[in-house]
Amino acid sequence: MVLFTVASAGIGIKVLRKYKVNYIFIFELDPNYKVTYMQLIRLTLIMFSVWSFCLVGHIAVVKLKYIFNDPAAGFTLAVLVIFLGLCCAPFHCFY
Repeated sequence: MVLFTVASAGIGIKVLRKYKVNYIFIFELDPNYKVTYMQLIRLTLIMFSVWSFCLVGHIAVVKLKYIFNDPAAGFTLAVLVIFLGLCCAPFHCFY
């Protein structure tokens, strides 16, 4: 759901900028910092890559249960922690 929301915001910003709508006022963004749609699409792709890596790892653990003795919930927990860390990051490395 987070991926869909960020991607939708990116597409919305592209459409609103094309039709010259004041999206900065609508989304209550900082007027000194212009968010571009490419920044949001990049963030979506990074988060999608993390999610897909954890999904493939989860499937591998489930299918190869006879090799791995650990439960497969580790990948689910990892993706949740990474997403929450990216959304609540106190440092400025993602938008």
